[in-house]
Amino acid sequence: MAFCTGCGMKIPDNSQFCTGCGKSIDSNVSPQKEAAKVETVQAQPVVTPQQPVSASGSVYIEKQEPPHGSPYAVMGVGTYVGVTILFCIPIIGWLICIVWACGGCKNRNKRNYARAVLILTIIGVIIAVILSIVISLLLGSVTAVIGEYFKEAGVNFMGENSGFNEIIDAFKEIGMQVPVK
Repeated sequence: MAFCTGCGMKIPDNSQFCTGCGKSIDSNVSPQKEAAKVETVQAQPVVTPQQPVSASGSVYIEKQEPPHGSPYAVMGVGTYVGVTILFCIPIIGWLICIVWACGGCKNRNKRNYARAVLILTIIGVIIAVILSIVISLLLGSVTAVIGEYFKEAGVNFMGENSGFNEIIDAFKEIGMQVPVK
């Protein structure tokens, strides 16, 4: 049985090509010479870098940061603060946030941060609209009750003689003490 000179794999006697690397086999080379060639090649020691190992036996893998200017470059604290302040500018900041969130920024961290700010802004606007509707409904019903109360007391808020003095007089009529300066 012969050995391949390219990869060192065993080759059957009747084969013309190595099954490992596909190199053609020279029929003039005897199997003993092939074995001698393989034996004279010195094996290079395999050096594996030492990985730090924890007490539990797991291997720590040191992560490298992407290079500066890469789409995956890490944003520093100052960049986050600056971008946050930029997004707080009323119209310009919102436009920049929308552009970056839609892919106008090559840094993926900035794009993802802009998307998060945009989503939180939309959620905040929706909550503000819902709260303003609820508060206006509650205050509307409260002001209607107060208006009915004053109407029963004879206070006309919309007529010609309506004014602050009539409100004070209405409070005095129902027995409330109103401090007037």
